[in-house]
Amino acid sequence: HQAFQRTMANMLLILAILMNVTLLFTALQIWGMPLAKGPVALLVALLPVLAGLVGVVLVTLRLGQGGSRIPQPGEQPPTGYVYRDDDRYWLGGGMYINRDDPAIFVQRRFGVGWTLNFGHPASWLVVAAVIALVATTVALRHR
Repeated sequence: HQAFQRTMANMLLILAILMNVTLLFTALQIWGMPLAKGPVALLVALLPVLAGLVGVVLVTLRLGQGGSRIPQPGEQPPTGYVYRDDDRYWLGGGMYINRDDPAIFVQRRFGVGWTLNFGHPASWLVVAAVIALVATTVALRHR
């Protein structure tokens, strides 16, 4: 998982750099220093971001969901870590409930991102804080 996170962080950094290059090309066009004219100018401006997106997609496909395709070196001794992909901890495949797992946020089982461990009491505090924030915002807006 750490190798997956490190690789994806590097790819997202490269994508951010390429987005800045696209913004530079766009700014040069606006400032009257065109690198190209007509539809080619748009292609020149968007090419870095498109190349970066293709790179991120290729790396994601190569590594798999959460790094599932990264080869693992031989068997490791038990580490005491929680096996989060066990079906008994997932309600409907999307809601994680494990009282023995100390993590509040865990990687989603499907898709990209994180979800709450609803077996941890602190996750309910996070839910309550979000609800309170939304309720407060609505109440102040309609005041």
